[in-house]
Amino acid sequence: MKVILFGASGMVGRGVLRECLQDPGVEAVLAVGRNPSDVRHPKLRELIHQDLWHYEAIETELDGYDACFFCLGVSAGGMAPELYERLTYGITLAAGTVLARRNPGLTAAAPATGSAEHHRGNRPRHAGPGPSRRGQPHHRKRGHRQIGTARP
Repeated sequence: MKVILFGASGMVGRGVLRECLQDPGVEAVLAVGRNPSDVRHPKLRELIHQDLWHYEAIETELDGYDACFFCLGVSAGGMAPELYERLTYGITLAAGTVLARRNPGLTAAAPATGSAEHHRGNRPRHAGPGPSRRGQPHHRKRGHRQIGTARP
C-alpha cells in the first residue's frame, strides 16, 4: 500500500507517520506539508508545499496512492469561526478534491479530533460544518471509496 500523509510534522501526524513506517504492509509514504517532519526513512518521501489550498503545481506527484491520512488542523479555541472553517474544512476539501481526481478509489482517514472540546464529546460551537453539510458525505461526492476517522 502507498500512503499520502498530510501533516506529518504535527502531534497526530507524527504518530501516524511512525505507524506507517513500521507497518510492513505500507511500501511508501508521501508526507505533504508546510514543514519537514525531520524523519529519515527509506519508505518516506517528503513534499514541502506552502499553499495547502492549491495543488496545481504538485498534482502529478499525488498520483498512484491507495490511502490518505489527513492530519492537518488547528484547535478551535479562541479562533474566529470563519478562520477556523477556512483552516480545517477548506484545506481538507481542497486536498480531497485533488486526491479523488488523481486517485480513484482512494481510502481516506482523518483524526477525529485534536482539541479538548472534542475529547469530552462536545463539538465546539464554531467547529465548522459536519461531514454531510450539503446532504451527502463529501467523500462520496469526491469519489473516495471510503473514509474514516481515528482518535489518537
